[in-house]
Amino acid sequence: MTWESWLKSFEFDMPLRGRSLSFDNYLLLIHAAVRGEGVALCGRRLAEDLIREGELVRPLTASVGSERAFYLLHSATGRLRPEVRKLRDWLLDESRGDGERP
Repeated sequence: MTWESWLKSFEFDMPLRGRSLSFDNYLLLIHAAVRGEGVALCGRRLAEDLIREGELVRPLTASVGSERAFYLLHSATGRLRPEVRKLRDWLLDESRGDGERP
């Protein structure tokens, strides 16, 4: 998600000019936001703990869905080792969650 695509999803077409920081790593992006370097676009799950702890604030309630997805692949013919099956089951359970943590 880029700022341009985020703005366009709200039908706000404005060229972005001026100074900006760019990161290729979400951990660096979030760390910069925590340090007060600016506003960050990131997935809810990546920032939810820091928001809950008061380290970050979500300034807008608007959100944008993504057409991107993650896929979990394994052989259709081979048996999964128990540890792989356990990881697969955990990943699937986590992906069905609502983002809330105990």
